[in-house]
Amino acid sequence: MPAYSHIQPLTYAGHACLQLATRHGTAIVALHGAQLLSWIPHGHRDVLWLSPISRPAPAAIRGGVPICWPWFGKQGMPEGAMQHGPVRNRTWKVVSIQADSPAGISLTLAPCRATAPDDALARYAAHLPLTLQIDLAETLVQTLETRNTGSETFALTQALHSYFAVHDATEVQVPEMAGLRYDDKLSGVAQQVQQGPFALDQACDRVYHHHMAEPTHHFTLEDRAWQRRVHITTGGSQSLVVWNPGQEQARAMADVPDAAWSDFLCLEVANAGADVVTLQPGAQHRLTQALGVENWKN
Repeated sequence: MPAYSHIQPLTYAGHACLQLATRHGTAIVALHGAQLLSWIPHGHRDVLWLSPISRPAPAAIRGGVPICWPWFGKQGMPEGAMQHGPVRNRTWKVVSIQADSPAGISLTLAPCRATAPDDALARYAAHLPLTLQIDLAETLVQTLETRNTGSETFALTQALHSYFAVHDATEVQVPEMAGLRYDDKLSGVAQQVQQGPFALDQACDRVYHHHMAEPTHHFTLEDRAWQRRVHITTGGSQSLVVWNPGQEQARAMADVPDAAWSDFLCLEVANAGADVVTLQPGAQHRLTQALGVENWKN
């Protein structure tokens, strides 16, 4: 990779990474899974949570923003399929860099392909070129673009599985989720309605669905203790996954400290549940999230 003053290679949390730096802040991206591990806007603490005991590659990294693709969970796949698809467990390569200005950087990556017939990416998605573009300026934007170069339609589900760092997951709120319908994967009950702003009181695994199919949607993660709002604007998505393992499940997870479950809340821009993208031959789909942060005094 050519030398760029605003992008530097480094080892972070045991992974080969690239650090992006602008006058607005820094971001760190692991080449393993193209996973965003850190975003620190100037004047703020890290927006993302990363487990201090995350397992080394080739295991998936716990925290940051994992990429679930070309299926979410095991939706539409056989029981033996990899959880959340194969790309979060493999090395990605740099496709292009635009880093000429201290005000903004654009980095595009693509997963390294394998030709072995038993490789999950070759078996299920050989005809689906995938790129992730990360734009770092005053906001941070991730764009996951999938193209279908095959001759048949593909049922695409996916997510940017963001782990947002919070003071206490039971004390934050997301006002814009009031009134949205959701499917509760823990109870198995579908089409429930969110009463008031979302607030966590126990383990949560839900897929929320928007009332109307609009190009973009906006959510605000309000953290009074840290006096900040994280703004999340989504595109190419009509669903939002909310996940936290809760105290009991966290104790059974080898890569999450027992008491760390309350240090994060996952709000995931997604195509999941009923929000399946039917990708026609020759078509493309972009899933995006734009993140911004503001100080918030009570």
